[in-house]
Amino acid sequence: MYAAKDKGKDRYEVFDATMSTRAMERFTLEADLRRAIERHEFVVYYMPLVRLDTVRSTDMEALIRWEHPQRGLMPPSDRRPSSSAWPKRPA
Repeated sequence: MYAAKDKGKDRYEVFDATMSTRAMERFTLEADLRRAIERHEFVVYYMPLVRLDTVRSTDMEALIRWEHPQRGLMPPSDRRPSSSAWPKRPA
């Protein structure tokens, strides 16, 4: 189902073994992310935004990083689940 959805509307895909692997990876990642929230494994880093013409800090950007217990600091590219899977709540 996700393979068809990812490629657009009104599509179908024939099941193959790679779909099963991707589905399991997605399921594992989602479960790990939910546990990470419960265990407070996310760390917030603040990065100043600097104007190049004045070399002064104008704003701050908050970046969230995941300190995974087995894999260490996870880059954002390793955690791309559907945003609809997450509860909406203020930081």
